[in-house]
Amino acid sequence: MIVDKAYKISIFGDYNDIVATAENMQFMLDKFGSMGLLPTTFQELVMSEQLQPPISYQRLALISGDGLKKVTIASNRLDFDIQISGDWRLSSEQISEYNREMSDVLKVILEKFSQKSSRLALNTSSLIVELNEQEIHAFLDKFTNPLSVYHEPLEEWATHMMIRRDFMIGGNQEKVNVITEIEKTEIEKSENDKLLQAVGFSVYCDINTIAENILKRFNGDDILTFAVAASSCWNEIVADVG
Repeated sequence: MIVDKAYKISIFGDYNDIVATAENMQFMLDKFGSMGLLPTTFQELVMSEQLQPPISYQRLALISGDGLKKVTIASNRLDFDIQISGDWRLSSEQISEYNREMSDVLKVILEKFSQKSSRLALNTSSLIVELNEQEIHAFLDKFTNPLSVYHEPLEEWATHMMIRRDFMIGGNQEKVNVITEIEKTEIEKSENDKLLQAVGFSVYCDINTIAENILKRFNGDDILTFAVAASSCWNEIVADVG
């Protein structure tokens, strides 16, 4: 069984000017308070000159009352991170709702501060759980062609894969990295006030426009276009993994 644990959209650029002033905090409250996202701050550590300690800056953030949704505005990136509680797989309707909500929030912030983005990314975290010994071995056999010495049950195992695809974003063809990492891991679960451990697999996906193109070209509408294409690619990966 595959369960989703985190879903995050990130946009990259120069956001040093989006600072934690009283005016900006009020703007965030007015715009996003009705969505259950309240303004707060966080500490960003920025590396200074060589051999000097990093400098700490107060940066703007938004957070939901349950702490599961968080928007952070760092100096060079905006992240909208959704943590998923419970053991369940996101439905296509939930993914569409998340994509719309996240892109709407990020679009408002970009337009308020007259900004664009040079890179876009979707990062997800999932777990493959509730496997018996036979299913664990079958999963490893599916993804592994080991050397002869590794025919015994593998105590540690991981794989890293990357390809490039083309997405149409804002009328332009964009090169996109599609990265998947799968790793055998110990999974902890609380049941009847007891902490249980079992063997499973973590699945991390990182789908991002290439870093080589540094032009600030993505606007708020492009975020949704990217999110829809990236989440479709992610669903394709997870379906194959399962």
